Amino acid sequence: MDSIASSRTPPSVSKDKWLTHIRRKLAKGYVVIVNDERKTANFFKPGKGYESCAFQAAQAMIESGELVHTGQRPNGLKYELNDAPPAPPPAPAQQRVVVDDDDDEEEDTAQDEFNELLGDLDSDTEEDEVDDDMDDPEPASADDHYPYADEEDDD
Repeated sequence: MDSIASSRTPPSVSKDKWLTHIRRKLAKGYVVIVNDERKTANFFKPGKGYESCAFQAAQAMIESGELVHTGQRPNGLKYELNDAPPAPPPAPAQQRVVVDDDDDEEEDTAQDEFNELLGDLDSDTEEDEVDDDMDDPEPASADDHYPYADEEDDD
């Protein structure tokens, strides 16, 4: 018997892949029929027929509550996907939080400095707008456009 056990190969498809395969099949309308006496599991869909399923993966989903018993078939118990969302995990115990007040003073000081800088920027912007008006040249007179208008031609 030791030679038989040592020649046994590991499964080619992991249990996680079987679980995702079962979920996909059930989402398409299949049901899982499990026979505990024969240790078999099959997918079934009217019009499509039977397809094999991993017994251990189906049992794991039944134990976790993902599959719900919905009826009896001649070759086993019929299970369908549980539509109810899984129960949320219990909330962790709330711990008492201690707030350090010293940090608040530093944050207030930093906030005050920030507000002062913003105020300085606002006042600089207003002064720039006033200065921009001062930098604009006065409209030129007709004489400024024609500097040689007063001179006469000596031709």
